Amino acid sequence: VVVDPHPMSSPSAPLGFWSRRRWHKEGGTLKRTVPGMDRGEMEGLRSTFEALTPDIVVAPRSVLVELACRPLPPHRPAALISYGEPLHDRHRRCVERAFGVPVFDRYCVREAGNVALACAQGNLHVASPFVRVEVVSDAGVNVPGETGRVVLTPLLTLTAPLLRLAVGDVAIW
Repeated sequence: VVVDPHPMSSPSAPLGFWSRRRWHKEGGTLKRTVPGMDRGEMEGLRSTFEALTPDIVVAPRSVLVELACRPLPPHRPAALISYGEPLHDRHRRCVERAFGVPVFDRYCVREAGNVALACAQGNLHVASPFVRVEVVSDAGVNVPGETGRVVLTPLLTLTAPLLRLAVGDVAIW
């Protein structure tokens, strides 16, 4: 069982939802219809987490940190996957200390899916068969080793090609 509080992390998110702020089950994954959680929803997630005893939890960094700051249920997943926000070392340490399991980072973009996945050492590696990644200057020139804008060309889009899509992120590569 995988718990994922945000459907945007899955390209197979259902088209119809019960309401704007409800949880639903899709296959073996618990998903939420909109990002952002209030205190009651965090308690609901904790209760659901306790009931489902998931093997893997996939959630934005802020949700993992929030869960780590609360009393945890006795069940511990095998791994946690963070996405949607930068996973800094201080966040990683906090969450790993609370859960006692590794946290893996995932860089994904709605238009391209998974762009980069973290290895056991915590380094992000581009999922190269699926997307071409460039880090470019304002002039659109590749800038290896320097800070630049992330430009993606997803290679699996079947309906309309997206060529050199500037996603608004900044990186060094």
